[in-house]
Amino acid sequence: MNTTGNILELSLKAIPEQVVAMDHEFFPHPWSAQQWKDLNPEQHCLFASVLENTTIGFSLFSIVPGDDVAHLYKILLNPLYRRSGISHQFWSEIVLLLKSKGIHRVYLEVESGNAAAIGFYKKEGFKLLRTNPGYYSNGEDALIMESML
Repeated sequence: MNTTGNILELSLKAIPEQVVAMDHEFFPHPWSAQQWKDLNPEQHCLFASVLENTTIGFSLFSIVPGDDVAHLYKILLNPLYRRSGISHQFWSEIVLLLKSKGIHRVYLEVESGNAAAIGFYKKEGFKLLRTNPGYYSNGEDALIMESML
């Protein structure tokens, strides 16, 4: 387990119940237990933001060994802590951990109607690459965004 500030890199062999519970409570498209179990520890990286022994956020990346690009699958901060500066701190610490792994670029998909997430990503330096029409199962378009670290 690696730490930078209040960010922990978690083992994918035993994903904490708090992470899965947060995914189900707050994420618009939570994963099934099987999807979490199917993560490959060699290609996925899970970070958690911990405050007073409580997980308040997490991020999940796909990182292909030997590549300098990470795919952000999920990032979530408990709504109680949003708009407090913790989101920016959380992302800044994640960037430091990714850089320590040799990552220089991150890309993601976000629903085109998720204005709060898009605003956050833009504030953190992500740029729009393209739009994938009807990408999500609900028919929503996906914005493909990228950030150089």
